[in-house]
Amino acid sequence: MRYILSPRQARELDARIINAYHTPGIVLMEHAAAAVVAAVLPLCHQQARENKKGRVCVFCGGGNNGGDGLAVLRQLGMRGVGAFAILFEAPEDLRGDAKTQYDMAIAHGLDIIVCTTEETVRAVDLSQAFVYVDALFGTGLSRPIQGRYATAIGRMNEAGAPIVAVDIPSGIDGQNGHALGLAVKADVTVTFQHKKLGHLLLPGRAHCGALTVAPLCPPVDTPFAAHELQREDTQRLLPPRAIDAHKGTNGRALLCAGSTHYTGAALLCGDAALCAGAGLLHVALPRAVSGVYAACPQAICHPVGNGSEWDMQAARDAIPLFEKMDAFAIGPGMGAYTEASGIPMLLTHALQTKKPLVIDADGLNVLAKTEQLKVLLHHNTILTPHFGEMARLLGCAIDAVADDPVSAAKQAANQFGCVVLLKGATTVIAQGGQTCLNVTGNPGLAKGGSGDVLTGIILALLAQKLLVYDAARVGAYLLGTAADEALSLLQTRALNAVSVMDALHLVMREEESIE
Repeated sequence: MRYILSPRQARELDARIINAYHTPGIVLMEHAAAAVVAAVLPLCHQQARENKKGRVCVFCGGGNNGGDGLAVLRQLGMRGVGAFAILFEAPEDLRGDAKTQYDMAIAHGLDIIVCTTEETVRAVDLSQAFVYVDALFGTGLSRPIQGRYATAIGRMNEAGAPIVAVDIPSGIDGQNGHALGLAVKADVTVTFQHKKLGHLLLPGRAHCGALTVAPLCPPVDTPFAAHELQREDTQRLLPPRAIDAHKGTNGRALLCAGSTHYTGAALLCGDAALCAGAGLLHVALPRAVSGVYAACPQAICHPVGNGSEWDMQAARDAIPLFEKMDAFAIGPGMGAYTEASGIPMLLTHALQTKKPLVIDADGLNVLAKTEQLKVLLHHNTILTPHFGEMARLLGCAIDAVADDPVSAAKQAANQFGCVVLLKGATTVIAQGGQTCLNVTGNPGLAKGGSGDVLTGIILALLAQKLLVYDAARVGAYLLGTAADEALSLLQTRALNAVSVMDALHLVMREEESIE
């Protein structure tokens, strides 16, 4: 499990490292520079193999990030790598470790160009630069990029040469990933000790390129803003199968889904639940469309009502099924909410059981319109909204959710007292004081059916007795990993929910073989 820090927590960690290990800041700066140099050298070799000749250009701000850059300059020089720096503050204005690094670089006879105006930045000859190092700003930046810094970032981005960012691409807010005006588009980003929120949230994530986390010292206990689930965490959380396991011990799951126009949602969700290990899958769907489940003989189909929609009679027929189930999923493909809908009654009874429940799609739309249902939400409930559904649940604009998805997920989790899985390119899972970010997956998931597959996976994990928070984050990880597996074969535009299902079978077999 990887910790993810806020910029404030990162600053506090630096101070803790200095105190805990009696390590001067200048030593940490040297370690950081060595990690950046290790990322720069392969790019230099690659450029040389392509018959490109030049020097490394290091853009240095006036703070500690700039000090890191000056240390990079000196370490490259000591290795015989041609390099020069552009310093964006007057040397007499440098303080602390940054000033020390400047003095050492000058003592080594290294080439440093001082640019304190926009005009001088424009005038610098960059024709010989074939690799750039961005050491202008760190994760603490919170103001828009302007003036000579904006000019420098523009020149870096337009040069077409590889860029290595120190800690975070300059212009990206380390707290929320926002671009503060113009931001560096790095090919490689080297950060230290732990990832920061801005590395994983968009658009910051897209600006980082390949992200490397370099340790500066042995692990130090630290508060963290969120965590990122890893493969080994997923393997640990997946329930082991005993040699005498049978369908009953692997959980009884109930899916309430489907309607006239959305039978595919019910099929995808059910197939995913079976693939993710549900022992017995029961599916309740309107009688007139229940025949589609002949394509899924492993499931136990319960036709409800007399028509093709989730009316009151359909809900009344499904409610008795709750008693013997270990977990429920309600929502995929159930159709638009109407006055005659039985979905509110179905959700009411499901919530009153206090059993694990995942609510998705049309279930979320009904929840957003029914205040009395929100009161019934409990700690065993998982909501899986996308940005639009989240905005409706919270009664806010979609932009407010998109601007700060971590805060939106935390707000909803605290307000409703349940687990919230906010779907997106970076998925946010929150419950109480816990937050997890998932970055597995790719744009191929931005197609109909992906959310249904996710709901099915989570339903199966709930039936197998995973805690609701664990089921949500493992489900998100598995969906994204399956999509990445499918992408390697199909590429983004050909990838669809069925492709993801096929890959999910492969992923689950791999997990079981490791058990």
